[in-house]
Amino acid sequence: MCSDAGKALVKQFVSGVLKNIAVAEGYRLLEFEWSAQTAPLPGQFVTLWNRSSTDPLLRRPFAVSAFDRDSNSCEIVYQLRGKATKALSACRKGDPLDVVGPLGHGFPSPQSGKLPYLLAGGIGFGPVYYLANTLVSQGARPVAIIGAQKAAFIPDVPYGGLGNGTRIFRFCTDDGSRGYHGTVIDMLQSLDDLTPDSAEVFACGPRPMLAAAARFCDSAGITCWVAMEQVMGCGVGACMGCAIQAREPGEYLRVCTEGPVFNAKDLLWK
Repeated sequence: MCSDAGKALVKQFVSGVLKNIAVAEGYRLLEFEWSAQTAPLPGQFVTLWNRSSTDPLLRRPFAVSAFDRDSNSCEIVYQLRGKATKALSACRKGDPLDVVGPLGHGFPSPQSGKLPYLLAGGIGFGPVYYLANTLVSQGARPVAIIGAQKAAFIPDVPYGGLGNGTRIFRFCTDDGSRGYHGTVIDMLQSLDDLTPDSAEVFACGPRPMLAAAARFCDSAGITCWVAMEQVMGCGVGACMGCAIQAREPGEYLRVCTEGPVFNAKDLLWK
């Protein structure tokens, strides 16, 4: 599914906004035209500039949450957090959007015979949602756990049974307002049959959540892939602004080029 994620042909292009709507409290979904030769894969990202202002000066990275090959359109789900996302939220249908992508390495294909457990916490929703739908389209039946502080923070997007009544998406909230009462890690630990031979974990979310997933999987001997969220300067590996510490002493990895998806065992979790 994603073995060639790091070899994709990156392109800068001017796109047209197709949709920009609220999907949860403080979260919006932006759909835009895609004209790069290569389709983005789950775990990859784009950098965007809405072309209406140079404040802020730098582009902002956003993980892809969906891609439609028929309409050649791409979606991101983003949180309103500062100047850049506030400016992005002002875009209307037909407005120009400057796009660079696809960028980074996506999630690897799940290992044969293992059930994929997908974990999304807060801002990590997009890559996991895209991965879940991609796996289902390929005939897999993953378990996707979507977590948030409260129900109002869970994006209102199509979920459904996704075939044969199989329940792919499960929800949990810190306050118990939707689904399981607890975190995605609490819910993961409550599930049965999590063994090194039967399960593989794919996760995206706040760093504390990813660290907890890494520790749990390490102790259980389960392979864990994490999509890291990091502030970026250039998005193409030149500035080193997104470097994070590797497990090997003195080594650093760039989230934008070596990542954003890593094997959790290769990173230093403090």
